[in-house]
Amino acid sequence: MKHRQLPEWQHNLHVLWLNNFIIGMGFQLIMPFMALYIRQLENFTRFQLNMWSGLVFAATFLVGISDAALLPQVQTLLTKYSPAQFSGRIFSFNQAAQFMGNIFGPMIGSTISGTFGYAGVFVSTALLILVNLGWVRRSTRPLWHRETPAVK
Repeated sequence: MKHRQLPEWQHNLHVLWLNNFIIGMGFQLIMPFMALYIRQLENFTRFQLNMWSGLVFAATFLVGISDAALLPQVQTLLTKYSPAQFSGRIFSFNQAAQFMGNIFGPMIGSTISGTFGYAGVFVSTALLILVNLGWVRRSTRPLWHRETPAVK
């Protein structure tokens, strides 16, 4: 049986959909456990714990900003390189992927923390994001080499 090649816009939609799912999941994997992880650290003074708490808050803020910036960028790419008649469906897939990641993240994070501890959540999230970065970089068909979109 012959394998059917997806149009470029559909292939990129699938890659970006999975990317949004993984990013949403990664964000929600670590956020519930940051405060618990800091509380677990017993060898620090009150000042040091306050400093770590401030850094965690700053990291949460920066991750939230980057997460908020990701969705419009992906939406722009999908708008530019997808047929106009599918834009509603494409946007709904994109939004659904991110929100499904936000739902599955705490469930998977709690399983990982129960098995490997809080540090396991941070390590697995870092590995997941790195693998996702390499996969998206390798799997997206180049969008940046064209001047005008070729939509079929």
